[in-house]
Amino acid sequence: MPSGDMHRVSALAVAKAQAARSTTPLDEEGTTQKIGDCTTARQEPCPVQTPEYRDMNGDGKDELLLGIASGRSKTFVHLWAFTVKDGRVTLIMDEDTRPVSVELSDHDVIVREPADSGYDVRRVYSWDRSEQAMQERVFEYVESSSKK
Repeated sequence: MPSGDMHRVSALAVAKAQAARSTTPLDEEGTTQKIGDCTTARQEPCPVQTPEYRDMNGDGKDELLLGIASGRSKTFVHLWAFTVKDGRVTLIMDEDTRPVSVELSDHDVIVREPADSGYDVRRVYSWDRSEQAMQERVFEYVESSSKK
């Protein structure tokens, strides 16, 4: 990927390559196989969700954020983010979550997950220059958005 433009790469091809590279299956329901069988993202039974693009590392070029729905109720999501480094598509985030929401804000990925007793957990992932990856920067309990 000499251009460094993630928009020129098929998000589905990136998901298939990452799933094939994984040393363990994504879950017992065959998510890895379902990704391999996908012909179009966002169409059942393909677990690859709508790709999102945003400059997450501050280099002025968009990275790719993918959500992979998993589990029987599809409430479990594998979040993968990719950038182009030295002309190659490179994984910079690999997180598993049960999100209430996933947001992109400036250079951050914000994940809100249910917790006990009327609270959610809010995690903020930001670019870590020394690690060359998205790292959890904030972990906090917040009042649940469904508690009203």
